[in-house]
Amino acid sequence: MFMGAHADAMRYFRALYQAAQAVSSSLEVKTVLDQLARTTVDALRIKACAIRLLDDNGETLTLYAAHGLSQRYLLKGRVLTGHSPLDQAVLRSRVVIVPNVVTDPLFQYPRQAREEGIVSVLCVPLRTQGQAFGVMRAYTAEPHDFPEIEQEFVQALADLGALALVNARRYERIAHDYHATIDALWGTRSRSAV
Repeated sequence: MFMGAHADAMRYFRALYQAAQAVSSSLEVKTVLDQLARTTVDALRIKACAIRLLDDNGETLTLYAAHGLSQRYLLKGRVLTGHSPLDQAVLRSRVVIVPNVVTDPLFQYPRQAREEGIVSVLCVPLRTQGQAFGVMRAYTAEPHDFPEIEQEFVQALADLGALALVNARRYERIAHDYHATIDALWGTRSRSAV
């Protein structure tokens, strides 16, 4: 038993290291989030993972990355925070485990999940400075209780995803400010030359 737990911990450590490298080497949020979804599935050896971010009005969680889910499932319908007690809880920075999506009233689309072959789900927030702005879900095809090490691993990946998004937004602001400054300088020079 100890050897199995040690092997799992080493696999998670390697996966976190690779995810951190992806975050530090790219400002492409979609690419990084796709990598985090794949890493989650591969490291935990589970069915699927999806990452959704809040839209500007805070009412809809928009899909940004997924791995292991069919297009049919991904297009099942909008994930509205007002209709999803599960996502409301996660957006309050709580980790939520749904042992059985078919019988748990928290889950918004139980029939579609059953048809997709989803049984259990771990949901963690993407957050920065204590504020959640997205949800990362890890899906299994068999009943699963998600022990603490798996919860911490998925939360660490979600935190890396949040960091990637924050870095990309900062870069966009800096680039925008830089271009605005250059435009202002060139505009001033051309007017003074006339």
